[in-house]
Amino acid sequence: MPRWRVAPWWTAPNFLTLSRLILAPFVVWQIVSRNPVRSLVLLFVAGLTDLLDGYVARRTNSHSPLGELLDPMADKVLLSGVFLALAWIGTVPVWFVGIVFGRDIFLLLAAGFVMAFTTAPDLKPDIYGKASTAFQILTAGVLVAANANGGISSSLGKVGIFFLWPAAVLTAFSGLNYAWRGVRLMRRVDA
Repeated sequence: MPRWRVAPWWTAPNFLTLSRLILAPFVVWQIVSRNPVRSLVLLFVAGLTDLLDGYVARRTNSHSPLGELLDPMADKVLLSGVFLALAWIGTVPVWFVGIVFGRDIFLLLAAGFVMAFTTAPDLKPDIYGKASTAFQILTAGVLVAANANGGISSSLGKVGIFFLWPAAVLTAFSGLNYAWRGVRLMRRVDA
C-alpha cells in the first residue's frame, strides 16, 4: 500500500497562515458591503489563525522558510485590506491608510534593493515592528467591532479612533527604524 508523502512546506502553521490569506478578501468584502457583524466574525477567525500558527509552529517545531515569508505577508494583506476597506466606508482617515501602505511599500522596495545589490542578511522584525503590527491589529479590531456595535460615534468607536494615533506613530517610527537598521547593516556588510 503506498504511503502518502506530505510536502515539507505543507505544515499545520502554513495551512493556518494560508487560511488567513484566503480569509482576507472576505473580511474586506464584508466591511465594504457594510455587514459589520460578519466582518467582525471573519476578522476574529483570521486573528485566531494568526495566534495559532505561531503557537503550533513553536509547539510542534514546524518552522519553515515558507512560513517565515507567508506569515508577515498574510498579516500585511489582512491589515492593509481592512484599513483600506474601513477608509472606503469612511471609518478610517485616508492619511492613516497612506502611512500603513507607505511604510509597507517602502519596506518592500528597500528589501528588494538590499537583496539585489548586497549580500546583507535579512532584517528580522524588531520590537518596534512587532509593536506597530500589534497596534494595527488592535486598532483594526476595535474599529471593526465599533462598526458592529453602534458605529464610529459609539464609545468603542472613539477608542478605535484614539488608537489610530499610536498606531500611526509606531508604524512610521518602525519604518524609519527598519531603514536605519538596513543602512547600518549594508555599511557593515559592504565594508
